[in-house]
Amino acid sequence: MSARFLLPARFHKSITPKRISTLALICFCLPLFGCGAINRIIGRKTPTPGVVVTSLPPITPTQENSPGATGVVPTPNVITSPTAPTVPVPVTGGAERLIGTYVPPLDASKYCQEMSSYGARFTWTAIPWDGIEPIKGIFVWKRADDVIMALHKCGFDIGIHVLSRNAWATLPVPDIPSKAIASMPPKDMNDYYNFVFQLASHYKGIISRYSIENEAHASSNWPSSPESYFQMLATAYGAIHAADPNAIVEDSALSSSALGVLYANDLLKAGKKQEAIDFLHRYFATFSPPAGHGEPITVNSEQDMNNLFGQPEVQRLFVWAPMLFDNNKYYDVEQLHYFGPWSDLPTIMDWVHSQLKARGTDKPLELWEMGYAWTNVSTFDPQAQARDVPKYMAVAIGEGGLRALSWLFTDIAFQAEGHPGLIGPNGPRPAATSFKVVANELNGTTHSERLNLGSGVWGYRYDKSDGSSVYALWSDQPTKLKLPVQASSVTVTDITGKVMTANPGALDVSDSPVFVEAK
Repeated sequence: MSARFLLPARFHKSITPKRISTLALICFCLPLFGCGAINRIIGRKTPTPGVVVTSLPPITPTQENSPGATGVVPTPNVITSPTAPTVPVPVTGGAERLIGTYVPPLDASKYCQEMSSYGARFTWTAIPWDGIEPIKGIFVWKRADDVIMALHKCGFDIGIHVLSRNAWATLPVPDIPSKAIASMPPKDMNDYYNFVFQLASHYKGIISRYSIENEAHASSNWPSSPESYFQMLATAYGAIHAADPNAIVEDSALSSSALGVLYANDLLKAGKKQEAIDFLHRYFATFSPPAGHGEPITVNSEQDMNNLFGQPEVQRLFVWAPMLFDNNKYYDVEQLHYFGPWSDLPTIMDWVHSQLKARGTDKPLELWEMGYAWTNVSTFDPQAQARDVPKYMAVAIGEGGLRALSWLFTDIAFQAEGHPGLIGPNGPRPAATSFKVVANELNGTTHSERLNLGSGVWGYRYDKSDGSSVYALWSDQPTKLKLPVQASSVTVTDITGKVMTANPGALDVSDSPVFVEAK
């Protein structure tokens, strides 16, 4: 296994010329915002007439809100400098929950209206440092503004992955396979603080949340030490809240593979060896990123599990994860990426909450990449996708997730990565309709509860700000169930959008989800 194992799911397989083209389209090496060699060429040009350069003066942060060159890491696990600023907590248990999807930044203006028409209300993009500040003190916004404002005008709540990639400002990238898409620590933390402060100031009221890097536990994304990342995260936290107290700061996210491995490792440590093996076998059964050079992760035995856990990237993860939870005061929301079975998502989300609670706190969770994925493209079933997409969304929101993003809207990473879009080459797939149904039903809900309706039956109740509620229901086998509502009839919407009236005391439920509202 190589260091690529715990990359984002779309980066897992061997890098080929075709795959490099796919990666460039997705988000992290874009001519739009610049990165790597492309940005070092165009990013250093003098801004052309018409380019917006910020009028905000550069700031010189004090040691109190930036660790600078002398920031200390007193223990391997906890950053105690800088001091976290006192700011209003921007998220609560009653915060609005939104469902979204994603297209690459270059396609934002092309697809944002169509995405919105399918009910998507959240999306994100990535902004590398050198795409905004190509020369120290010169902030060029037009290219980023074109994307951000297109999404904003389409009504999206917008998140940003902030990437520390800048030839003049960051340490050089080591010689690694993914060098063109890796981030590195700043040479001067004051420069980084200023960049992030200017970014959050410029987009105050437009960008609602900032994720610092992307799956930085993977050495191919962050080929530096865990300590250097958490020092930078603390700096970004202070800078963002100083510029926009209402903004939400998030970590870089744990990848789907990372979550599965971490949970299984805890099972193993608890003496549940066979349960850990069975979990890993199930977790990677239908969507399996490569373990190393193209061989998918397969765990059928104790030896398979031991081999997996002994890989350098996994060993790095076992150091990273405790530091992530220990440094929870430097993010408002914990971000997850998830492509495991939808039925295991409650277990994974509960496990993350348990790690935070063990440290005397808890955080809301958001899923910026998640959903239906299928490694064997030749056996892809569009109808199965249509049934599962709303299950992923319903579970994520039902378990308290503030954002749930179905990855992806179009087919940009289907053949290469096993991520079928809602829109295929011949038009909308059935999953586009089922996505629209779940989005329209659950967007804007503010509270949820997992229901106990019997063995093999899945049910959630979601409350809306107007006092009404909606239920999501499905079951492993066709069955009739009694919904605990005080109503003589209910409105039932299936995943095709068909609406019917039914008796809540004898609802027909199957593996195809339905959404129920009491009259």
